[in-house]
Amino acid sequence: LTLSNVSECYAACGVHDSSLYDNALEGYQIALEGYRELSVANPKVYRTMLVLVLQSISSIYTVKGESDKVEECINEAEKIARELEQENPGSNIQLVISALEGKIEFYVMTKQFDKAQTAIVEAENLCSSSFAENDMTGRALLVKILLGKCLMCVESNKLHESMAITDEGIALCNSLIDVSPAHQNDKKLFLSMINSVGYKFMNGNGVPQNYTEAFNYFLKAAENGDADSQERVGYLYYNGYGVTKNLAKAVEWWLKAAEQGDSTAQNSLGCRYLNGDGVQLDYAEAFKWFSMAAEQGDATGQSNVGFCHQEGCGVEQNYAEALKWYSMAAEQGNATAQTTIGNLYCDGNGVQQDYAEAFKWFSMAAEQGNDAGQNNVGWCYQNGYGVEQNYAEAFKWYSMAAEQGNAGSQRHLGEMYENGWGVAKSIAKAKKYYTLAAKGGNEKAQENLKQITDSGLWHFLKKIFCRDRD
Repeated sequence: LTLSNVSECYAACGVHDSSLYDNALEGYQIALEGYRELSVANPKVYRTMLVLVLQSISSIYTVKGESDKVEECINEAEKIARELEQENPGSNIQLVISALEGKIEFYVMTKQFDKAQTAIVEAENLCSSSFAENDMTGRALLVKILLGKCLMCVESNKLHESMAITDEGIALCNSLIDVSPAHQNDKKLFLSMINSVGYKFMNGNGVPQNYTEAFNYFLKAAENGDADSQERVGYLYYNGYGVTKNLAKAVEWWLKAAEQGDSTAQNSLGCRYLNGDGVQLDYAEAFKWFSMAAEQGDATGQSNVGFCHQEGCGVEQNYAEALKWYSMAAEQGNATAQTTIGNLYCDGNGVQQDYAEAFKWFSMAAEQGNDAGQNNVGWCYQNGYGVEQNYAEAFKWYSMAAEQGNAGSQRHLGEMYENGWGVAKSIAKAKKYYTLAAKGGNEKAQENLKQITDSGLWHFLKKIFCRDRD
């Protein structure tokens, strides 16, 4: 029993550290062998424990993706449960239904929907024939069966059917929560399924992309308290996807999600207050929400807190603090933070100027496809900052960023074509890229367009002095 309990702890922690699943599996397997021995002397008690441990082991194998072993465990668990019920009719119905629930989940996840449906029907019949309509045990078992039905509908793309089942499941959970708060977890599972359907429609995953349907599913879950769905409703309102754009509604839903600890919503609220977008400009409020996200370990939040320290938004300007928070985000792979650290080293803000260090951080961001990082790597190659000057490499990285719409890189490409740096000189192509950059809001490109037909001294001076990253 102790081994089982310790293994359960390892399994729960495996969500955060997958290596702990192996510890859990080892403990469960030792416990399983112990219960097998004990069941010889006292089969009634210890065979029940065998079923429970087998179900726990099957859950670990499910996470590890070992479907053959999952099937072995659930089949043995069902066999033992049925034997116990046969020996003592009516006393082990709950155990049999629990074993069937394991089979339903396995069949759904392996796309064996006919077998899943057969198991669902048997479980429902056992539940209705063995428990009175208002029996709490029966109603709790029915919640698990409905979860299996809903999961099957989602996985088989019978999405509208899943909504009806979810409504039934949530209503049932609500009736049980007053008696046992533990059913909050069941309700959360139903809400997560509605949320997953919302994502299917939003991303066109297995169904035609449909923002209106996505909004309807997210809203259903959001109204029932699902934080991620509340954040998505805010996102859809903010962008006008599937619903009329409404900044006030976006902020309202983001606030609901943020207050539940959703870091994406916290960052979104922070950005609104930082820019006065849909709310009154308030740097202190922006810093508050960014900090809440950052303290959860959210990389975007950490980068945003770094920005506030760098610019003195809602907090006293402090480059050392900015670098600390940017570094935390950068270590998690946040490309914006990596680019900004590069900028700090490039400009010597809060650190000793170091072009080689700047190039290192720019490269880390660029290799992730970050357009600002790509632009800055190109700039380093163009000017020989932190790396040997190489116009061909500069052109390559500028091109990658320009394809993503980076106006600075578009301007630099115009500059390279105008001067024949690393490419054949072409005033027509120079004008093309200056125009793209100017349309993207790059003021220097607008000046380039005005002066591109000039000659003589201006061109000479430009070659000497045009060394900015923008």
